[in-house]
Amino acid sequence: MLPYDPRSDRVLLVEQFRTGPARRGAANPWTLEPVAGIVDPGETPEEAGLREAREEAGLVLDRLIPIFDGYPSPGSNTDFFHCFLALAELPREESWRGGLAEEDEDLRLHAVSFDRAMALVGRGEIEVLPLQAMLYWLAHHRVSLRDAAPPSGA
Repeated sequence: MLPYDPRSDRVLLVEQFRTGPARRGAANPWTLEPVAGIVDPGETPEEAGLREAREEAGLVLDRLIPIFDGYPSPGSNTDFFHCFLALAELPREESWRGGLAEEDEDLRLHAVSFDRAMALVGRGEIEVLPLQAMLYWLAHHRVSLRDAAPPSGA
């Protein structure tokens, strides 16, 4: 789930240590990702997205906009991704810590401009393919989302 603030034109990126890049010898095993998690039994993908937004970033959201669903690599695993955009009023801070202590989450949260996020993709600093795809989807729909956003304070 990609939180997006259409008024400030910023997205929320989650930075966390990942063992896969570390095992591959990546220079920086801290990856930039969307808010993500596993759909618990009895939970819809939308409910999981709303829960993860609260747990990881302290965001309370009303609704998610479906972007796409799909397999990241159907030849080698059964993972199935449900990707959403979440319209949100992001905090004014540029960075803060998040995650649940009881789940040993050590998350660095970054509210960055859409342009900066796309520059990070262009420089290869965002290597997580679902986040890249979500940002490209947002690039296509961004103007209409910003035009439909109520003015600040409304």
